[in-house]
Amino acid sequence: MAKRKKLTSPSHLQRTPHGYYFRYSIPPDIRHIIGRSELKCSLRTGKLSEAKVRSGILSSLTHLAVSNIRCGGRMSE
Repeated sequence: MAKRKKLTSPSHLQRTPHGYYFRYSIPPDIRHIIGRSELKCSLRTGKLSEAKVRSGILSSLTHLAVSNIRCGGRMSE
């Protein structure tokens, strides 16, 4: 009998009973600027395929913001 491969979610995705959440740990060197150690928001879906798309978009935007902050840029409101 073949072993079943365990399905894993991409990084930054967290499954809860209410759906999927995007979670991102703020790098220690900029936590004092952001004022928190983690970002967490609902992806407003229970479908893994949709959560992956939404998480990918948020991940790209988050990495861009972190790069901008590290280069001395300001976060827009």
